[in-house]
Amino acid sequence: MKRTRTTTTEITLRDVGPIEQLVIPVPKDGGIVVLRGPNGIGKTLALNAVQALLEGSKRGLASRDDTPGATVEGLGARLT
Repeated sequence: MKRTRTTTTEITLRDVGPIEQLVIPVPKDGGIVVLRGPNGIGKTLALNAVQALLEGSKRGLASRDDTPGATVEGLGARLT
C-alpha cells in the first residue's frame, strides 16, 4: 500500500465563546475533521466562527467574557 502525504492548513480560533484557543486542522486533500466533547465547551460556537470566516461575516462570532474580541483566521483570511 502506497501512502501519500496529506498536507494541511489550519484555522485558529482565539477567544471564541468559552474557547481560549483552538487550532483546527484542515486537510488540503479532503477528509473529515471531528469536533467532540461534552456539552457547553464551544463546539457549535467554533463551527459558527468557521462559517463566519468562510462567509466573511462577523455574524455568529461570539467573544469570550473579559476579552477585547474574538478572532478566527485561516485559509488566507482573518476575522476579528
